[in-house]
Amino acid sequence: MTVLGNEVLFSGVDASGLSGLWVTNGTAGGTHELLAEAPGATAAKDPLGLNPTDFTVFNGDVFFNGLDQFGRGQLWELNGATLQPQMLTAPGAAGGLSPSNFELYNGHPSEPMAAVPTFFFKTPAAKPRSGT
Repeated sequence: MTVLGNEVLFSGVDASGLSGLWVTNGTAGGTHELLAEAPGATAAKDPLGLNPTDFTVFNGDVFFNGLDQFGRGQLWELNGATLQPQMLTAPGAAGGLSPSNFELYNGHPSEPMAAVPTFFFKTPAAKPRSGT
């Protein structure tokens, strides 16, 4: 579970058994699914659904690992203002990115990038990658 403003995001399973991205504001009727599957996915291609994990809030948005339509882990972003999720990596790219272990880094005042917050994550090959 991850808090974003006055709402909580979490991975949940719908009536058809797919793991999707859900949100709640804690009120009666305030819980609903944002996205069950990657765009273009079908249950035959992706039996797990989106299966979001490793939620990290960064600059008012939420980044997470979610499955693409081929069942491969990719980097996703949820726009904090519109609650619209989108995949940031190409579907099926290089066997899947599977980002995890997100770390926020705000830099040191003497470093040029200190004014630009950055986050890092690990891929299956344990190579650090970054996003701004």
